[in-house]
Amino acid sequence: MKNDLIIWMQTIDLKKHSGGAEKFIANIARKLIIADYKPIIIAANDKLTIPYIEKYLHENVQLKIIRLPRPNIWILGSFIYVLLSIIIINIYYNKIKVVHFNSINHRAALISFFSRIFKKRVILRSNGGDSWFINDKLSKNNTFTRFHISMLNLSNKIIVQSSEGFKLLKNIGIKSNIIEKIPNGVSINLYNDKRHACLSDIIPELKITNDTKIISCLNGLNRYKDVDVIIKSFSQLNKVYINTHLLIIGDGILRNSLHKLSQKLKLNKKITFVGNVDNPADYLNISDIFILASNKENFSNALLEAMACALPIVVSDVGGNKEIIQHKNNGLKFRVGSVSGLEKNLKFLIENEKISNDLGLRARASVIENYSLEEIFKKYEKLYYKDVFKHQAL
Repeated sequence: MKNDLIIWMQTIDLKKHSGGAEKFIANIARKLIIADYKPIIIAANDKLTIPYIEKYLHENVQLKIIRLPRPNIWILGSFIYVLLSIIIINIYYNKIKVVHFNSINHRAALISFFSRIFKKRVILRSNGGDSWFINDKLSKNNTFTRFHISMLNLSNKIIVQSSEGFKLLKNIGIKSNIIEKIPNGVSINLYNDKRHACLSDIIPELKITNDTKIISCLNGLNRYKDVDVIIKSFSQLNKVYINTHLLIIGDGILRNSLHKLSQKLKLNKKITFVGNVDNPADYLNISDIFILASNKENFSNALLEAMACALPIVVSDVGGNKEIIQHKNNGLKFRVGSVSGLEKNLKFLIENEKISNDLGLRARASVIENYSLEEIFKKYEKLYYKDVFKHQAL
């Protein structure tokens, strides 16, 4: 094996809960190692330390992560991180030909600009939030943002996960011929279509019976996820179907305000704030229905995971959700922000158990057919090494 790929990330912490983008890239790195490549991950350490190597066992495969300092000292922290990234990627590892940047933010754009000068193959991956941020800045006629876009246009390829992502990048000035659409994927074998036999094994403190309908959402608690819409909708649903319980899996800056909302609606015993977890599949496998209510969504890994568990799905009709879910075929959709629309769909699933089960099975089938990590990995492998290496020669 040889060091033949660098993956640059904002940050990654696989020992704690990682976001969907970080988890997906860790899975890609794992698949690369299994395929006899040797990727190097570069990520930030939010302290002023010397660079160091961290080795982490991810699903029985050891990942190599180089931690570079990015102290929380205003602009100085970013400057240190960018400078060291440029040196490590382009000088220390000068023989490595391929660099994947798991972002299109200003740091990734600047570092990738130098990588192109050093004649490396540069692949960037948009994660949604960075595209929305650039678009907002561009609408204010920001000169720095236009320079940012010009640096991005020097890359070999920019990966997006959805058609909406493709359209957004094109609209902000990215050349369409360098945009490559590759959706996220999940390891199907990590998920099953059987509800967990014993609820108390997963959440011992949850005093509910196995015949309770468990509704779950799995996402960050931020302004994009509209978890307040889920809570308000559940409040109305629970008045009719009292044998229901809501699991809110994930954490974020809105946790306290969402907790206060649940208290105000007198749902303390009907809603459980689970927080971040290392094993989301266990929580999905005790659930009966999955909700994703985002007002903006790129391409949700959590949604794919829930579908792989054969859960009946209810999603907002936005972003990547629109591509993944076909209404009444492999899930149900509702208008963004509509409390009544979400409630109506939840009632339908509870009242029509056979249809609900069929929707779940079709959801799993569509993930197996379209979003298997094994098939998605082949697309990344081809993109990374096109015109650079032939794998047989390694």
